[in-house]
Amino acid sequence: MQMVQMMLTWLRQWLTILRMGGWRGVFADRRAVTSVEYGLIALIIIIGIVVGSNKIGIQLSGTFNNVSSEL
Repeated sequence: MQMVQMMLTWLRQWLTILRMGGWRGVFADRRAVTSVEYGLIALIIIIGIVVGSNKIGIQLSGTFNNVSSEL
């Protein structure tokens, strides 16, 4: 839930900055840099979750295949 709120805040900040000054406003406003950093952190976390769940899924699949072959 907190991650969703953070992403919504990030999106609101970007939309506000773009309305105020376009891309020049993005590079001139310090809040934009902070929101980009938060976006990158969220992206790294999401990639970690996807990769980790994929590896766990592969291991569980092997375990279930072993159990089914033993039965």
